[in-house]
Parts: sequence; C-alpha cells; structure tokens
Amino acid sequence: MSSSQGRFTCLVAVAAACLVLNSALTAQNGRSQQSTMGAVGITIFVEANFHGANANFTAEMPDLRKVGMNDRVDSIRIGRGELWQVCEDVNFKGRCQIFSGDEGDLNRVGWGGLISSLRPVKEGGRGGYPAAPPPKPHLVLFDAIDFRGESLVVYENTPALRGFVNRSGSVKVYGGAWQICDGIDFWGRCEMVTTSVADLGRLGFRNKISSVRMRPR
Repeated sequence: MSSSQGRFTCLVAVAAACLVLNSALTAQNGRSQQSTMGAVGITIFVEANFHGANANFTAEMPDLRKVGMNDRVDSIRIGRGELWQVCEDVNFKGRCQIFSGDEGDLNRVGWGGLISSLRPVKEGGRGGYPAAPPPKPHLVLFDAIDFRGESLVVYENTPALRGFVNRSGSVKVYGGAWQICDGIDFWGRCEMVTTSVADLGRLGFRNKISSVRMRPR
C-alpha cells in the first residue's frame, strides 16, 4: 500500500469514529433532555413559560433548598393524569395547593416564587382540589445574585428584614411597586423596584437592603 493510500485509510477510519461518537452524544443528550423535562412526574422551572433552570421529580421532595430551587419556581409541568401538591413551607407545611396540569405562570394563580416542598397525591387525596388563591403582591429576596441562595418572602411593609438585613443579592417581584431602603424603618437611601432584579449591585443595593415596603405606582 502506498503512503497516500495509508493516509486516506486513516482519515476514513477517523471520520467513521467521529460519526459514531457524535451519534452516541446526540442520543445521550436526547436522553438527558427527556429526563430533565420528563413527561412523568413534575418538572419545576425558575422562569415563567417553562424557561430557565429546571428540575424533575417523580417522588416527594420535602425541602427544595436541597436542590437550590426554594422560592424560585415560576412555572411547572405535570405528567398526564398525575396530581401534585405544592406547599409554601418545607416539609409540606403552610399553605398548600394541588395541581393537575401544566401551569405556565404560577404568579397568575398566587404561587409565583413560593414553592418550598412538593409531593405526588392520589385521586381525591389530601383534601381534594382546593381552588387557587387570588394572586397577592409579594417579593422574594435572595442572598445571592441570579435568584440563588437563601430566600425571604415579603408580603407587607417590613421595617426590619429580620435575619436578612444587608444580605440581599437579588430580588424577584410578583406584583406591586416596592421601595427598598438601606436603613431600617425605611430610612436612608431608597429605590423603587417593580420588576425582578438579578443583581442588586446594578442599583447599588447588593447586601444593603434593610427594610422594604409597598408603595403606590
């Protein structure tokens, strides 16, 4: 065999190996996407309309802090015929609601950024199917940017943010106009926020919020 024929044979072999590898990666990526999105169980998303970071569950999850999704869920997909109960607090405590289908914007049904635990239920289980509560304006403060880390849900005027004073890195806003201040009792420098802010440093408020209150637009 000539040297040119040998080089051609090697190139063909390499191309064939790459084709096999690409096929395997494509199949693997397809399985990974299917596992994440899933037609079975519940898939939770950090953005409305099933966008952003997500996680799929087929069994109960009593504490979403363990997977970095606490108070971050803005939309859900649920497998056909399945029922899932979501709760405002960890370990299925606080206000709970049963969902039976996809919900592209949880804020429209009063659940945006509030889910801390979830579990599957059987038909007619755990009190039936309560009506969705009306949306109530609130915001969620996070101690890291990009809506990550520990969180605090605020529904009303709060002159001192308890253990969250000077800790907020980002905020999600679910209705209303909110005034954030760097001093307690709404003193000091203040700023109005009406939409979510992934990095409060852009407003000069990273780790500087001490009090929060609703204000008229």
